Amino acid sequence: MLRASLQIARHSFCECLRQPVYIVLNLSAVTLIGIQPMIAMFVFSDPQKLVTDCALASIMWFGAVTAVLSGCHLFGRQDSGAAALLVLSKPIHRATYVGAKIAGLLAALAVATWTSSVASILSIRMTMSQFEVDRGVLLMYFAAVALACIIAAVRNFTHRSSFPESASITLALTMTISAVSACIIAVTDDSTAWQYRYGTVQNLAAAILLISLAVQIMGAVAASVAIRLRFVNAVLVCSGIFGVGLISDYVYLQMINLDALEVAETIRRNAVTVIVALLGLWVWAVYRTCTFGRKAFVHATFVASLLAVAACALGPSAVTATDDRGSRSQSAVVVAIDSSIRLAAAAGRAATPNWQLFWMADSVIAGRTIPASYLAAAMAYTTCAIISLAALAFLLIRSQEC
Repeated sequence: MLRASLQIARHSFCECLRQPVYIVLNLSAVTLIGIQPMIAMFVFSDPQKLVTDCALASIMWFGAVTAVLSGCHLFGRQDSGAAALLVLSKPIHRATYVGAKIAGLLAALAVATWTSSVASILSIRMTMSQFEVDRGVLLMYFAAVALACIIAAVRNFTHRSSFPESASITLALTMTISAVSACIIAVTDDSTAWQYRYGTVQNLAAAILLISLAVQIMGAVAASVAIRLRFVNAVLVCSGIFGVGLISDYVYLQMINLDALEVAETIRRNAVTVIVALLGLWVWAVYRTCTFGRKAFVHATFVASLLAVAACALGPSAVTATDDRGSRSQSAVVVAIDSSIRLAAAAGRAATPNWQLFWMADSVIAGRTIPASYLAAAMAYTTCAIISLAALAFLLIRSQEC
């Protein structure tokens, strides 16, 4: 079983690296990060601040896009359905298959984020001061990119190997060698007057690690979403999850601050429209489900929703209640709506990853140290999130034949 898991993980890892979009995004991220010091020369302030912020943002954005596209392609229903049934027809458990494929995807994302992270450190290293760039580090940077592409082209011509796969692995190695060489030059050469003016490099590495953890979670989200959705739909859903995660605190505050009385009045005034929408959702859900238990759950949810709408549509007396003194107060319907809104907001906030918790660029620029306890908590959260999403993917692929 362990050997089968390793083989599936290795195949998934190679499949991700062989995608043309993977190396395109990887080279785009490295190139954009590499030219940022030259763009920052025209800033009328410390260029290291702009380069640090832009480099971390590039890791986050390109990593998230790579995670979504790679995960949706690897677990796409129209691409992997036949392959999944072929593998699962052998004595391999579904949990082993799903876990191994997610492990291969996360390993491929780790390679991409490692390359971008090393490129970011090199980009910050070549930023000396305003109107000055370390030309030696700049030459090593783009020489590493060119060398990786040349080696991959030669391997593709001589060994018929995949150019994206060879270029991705070689680029990670050449960028790492260039970063180590630049650090050695900075330590041994006294004439190199370079220093990071926003804390320590270890603190910068901690911020990069947090962004890498966010990319790993995004990859697991894409894997779980793409199992039951087609490629375009899965990309759209993942984009929505990523966008909501960026403003999850704001959405949560807006939901808990909703006036339940106004919501009940709106439902009462638009009861017919709400009932028609519920009927449409009910028909769609019944069409999409195949087992008796799921259809019973859909029917129960539909009946409960109709009863709630009917309670709001009975009239003003269902929304407000009048006591003996003639004052109006909220009825049980309004209290139930308020409780439902708060419960849904809390559940959505808990289920949606908050990407702002992984974004520490402002803290790094401000010179604040990221504590080790925060890193440990982020790693624990990432582990729990990946395990939960893998379990969700297992449950979804278990019923994929439906």
